[in-house]
Amino acid sequence: MKGCCPECGHIGGLMQFVDEGDARRCLALAFEFPAPLAGALVAYMRLFQPPKRALAWSRALKLMQQLHADIKRGYITRRGRDWVAPQDAWLEALQGAVARRDELTLPLKDHAYLYEIISRGANKGEAQAEQAREDARRKRADRPRQKTVHDEPTPAAPAKSLSQMLADQAAAKRSPTTENHEDTSQ
Repeated sequence: MKGCCPECGHIGGLMQFVDEGDARRCLALAFEFPAPLAGALVAYMRLFQPPKRALAWSRALKLMQQLHADIKRGYITRRGRDWVAPQDAWLEALQGAVARRDELTLPLKDHAYLYEIISRGANKGEAQAEQAREDARRKRADRPRQKTVHDEPTPAAPAKSLSQMLADQAAAKRSPTTENHEDTSQ
């Protein structure tokens, strides 16, 4: 059985037209994102193209579905850890991977290289944020604190000499309140 392309009139086997739906779905997933990110996704997909033939749309669709899910979630899982991956990070990583195409072994087999770029960027961002928090903490610790009521030392009672304490004790024994107290206790 043969099929006919509605756009150009090309006639071919049905298997040639099976991929048409995959192509539409693949591009539709990419174009759900803002134009710069969508363009970077399409350019990145070229890194999966075998050297002497076209990338099958069924393969492109699977690759795009993986990326689409992770971009929508806003994070990736790499080395057993979740890394924050906003759309700006994806755009930068996709453009970086495409720019380094001459350094890569093509065609790519999976998204490992892209995810490594994203996780390194997220790790660097976390390190910078942690350093900023630590610097702020040190800055707070270095500046002089304002004294509060609780910081004031409690005034100590003036020290009495031993002879003064003995005299006070003898006077307490002779006082009328002490004598009355002693009488009631017997």
